[in-house]
Amino acid sequence: MEKLPLNIYEILILFGIFQALVLGITLLLKKENRQANLFLALFLLELAYASFIFFILVFGWYNDYPWLHLFPYGLGFIMGPTFYYYTKSLTAPTFKLSLKQKLIFLLIILDYPHSIYHLIYGRNILHLEIHSFLDRFGAFALIPVIIYLYFSYKTILEYQKGLVHQLSNIDRLTLKWLKNFILICSLLILLFVIYTFINIFIINLDSRQEYVLYLFTTIAILWLGFGGVRLPQIAISNNIISNNKEVNIGSDRWEEHIKLLKLAMERDKLYLFPDLNVRVLEESLGLTAKEISLALNKGLGQNFYEFVNNYRIEEVKKRLIDHKYAHLSILGIAQDSGFNSKATFNRIFKETTGLTPNEFRTQAAQ
Repeated sequence: MEKLPLNIYEILILFGIFQALVLGITLLLKKENRQANLFLALFLLELAYASFIFFILVFGWYNDYPWLHLFPYGLGFIMGPTFYYYTKSLTAPTFKLSLKQKLIFLLIILDYPHSIYHLIYGRNILHLEIHSFLDRFGAFALIPVIIYLYFSYKTILEYQKGLVHQLSNIDRLTLKWLKNFILICSLLILLFVIYTFINIFIINLDSRQEYVLYLFTTIAILWLGFGGVRLPQIAISNNIISNNKEVNIGSDRWEEHIKLLKLAMERDKLYLFPDLNVRVLEESLGLTAKEISLALNKGLGQNFYEFVNNYRIEEVKKRLIDHKYAHLSILGIAQDSGFNSKATFNRIFKETTGLTPNEFRTQAAQ
C-alpha cells in the first residue's frame, strides 16, 4: 500500500530522480565530450537508482512486489569507478578503457547479497546476524568511492597544470566546479562515516537523518549534470609537459624557437584570436608542442598562457592610451585584444601593471 502524501524531502528527492533522467539524456545527445558524457550520464543514473531504492523502501513496494529483490539494493560498488572514468575521459580525450578497467564493473555483484537474502527469506528478519552483517556490508562501497575520488582529484590537478601550457584562455575549462564537488563530497563522506559509526556502535540516531543523504544525492545530480551539459569540448594533450626532460635542446635552439614564437605574436598578431592554442603554433611554426613549451619555460621562464596574455595586455595598454579607441569600453578593448573573460582580464592586468584598467586609463588621460 502506497504511503501518501509525499513530504517536502521526498518531493525533492523524486525531483532529483527525474532530473537525472533528463540530464542523462541531454548529455548523451551532446556532441562535445561524448565518451566522458556517457560515463557522467551513467553516474547520474547510478545516483538516481540509489534514490529510487529509497522510495521502494519508503512506499513498501518490496512487500507488494517481491520480484523487485531481483535488482541490487544499490550500485555503490561501481559508482567510484564510473566517476573516475568520467574524469579520466574528460581530461584525456584519447582515453580508452582497458580490459582490466572494464572488469571493475563486475564489482556490481557485491551489491547483490542483501537483495538475494530478502529474495529468499522475504522481508521477515529470520537470521538477524546475517541480515545485520549484510545491512552493514553496503557501507564498504565507500572504500572504492573514496579511492576513486582521490584518483579523480589527482587527475584534475594534473590536467589543470597542463592547461597553461596549451591554451591562452582557460576559464571555462579549469574544471574547478568538478574539483570542488570532489572536495565537498569527500567531506560529506567523512561526516557520513562518523554518523554511521555513532549510529551502529554508540546510539541509534533518528532515521530521518537519511533524508539528508538523499537530498545531497539530488544536489549532486544537479551540480554534475548541469556542469557537464555546460562544458565545452575539451581537447588537450596530457603528455606535452610530462616528458620535457626527455627533449634535449641546446640554448641556441631555444633562442631560435623563441624568435619564431615572438615573430608569430608581433608580426602575425596571433594573440588577438581568443581561441589561440599551442596546436595553432605547431602548425604555423613547424614546432612540436613540447618544443614550444620547453622553449618558453627554459628561455623566458613562462608558460604558453602567460606568454600569449602578456602580448594581449600590451595590446590593451596601447589601445587604452590611443584616442582612436576612446569610444570603446575597456571590456570591448579587452575582447578585441583576445580576452574572453572580464574577470581574467582584470586579474591579469592588475598583476602585470599594478593598476586596474580604469586606473591605467585615467592616469594615461592626465
